[in-house]
Amino acid sequence: MNIYLGDDVRSVDPADRNVELNDELLVFLSKISRGAEPDLSPICNIDPYADVSLNVSEVKEIAKLCETVIRDRLLDDHEEAEEGYCIISDLMELANEAIAMNCGLVSIGD
Repeated sequence: MNIYLGDDVRSVDPADRNVELNDELLVFLSKISRGAEPDLSPICNIDPYADVSLNVSEVKEIAKLCETVIRDRLLDDHEEAEEGYCIISDLMELANEAIAMNCGLVSIGD
């Protein structure tokens, strides 16, 4: 799935800057989140096959979770840890940009 700045699907141009969350990273985040802190479900529960709009409140939560994943080195055991950290960092940057603009994010599913 690809995540863009915007408040709804109609506002998204596929050529715009976006962050691609791959299936492997989502599966890994789901595994480490089960029964442990932090609860990464706000990221993991985004339907990767649907188009989903995330409001500013949800975006703020996602930005905080991204910061926690990076700070606590939660991806160190992931097969593609370096790539995963880059993706999470890019997502945090996009989320912070959305917060500064007081807009949401849109996830376009596969």
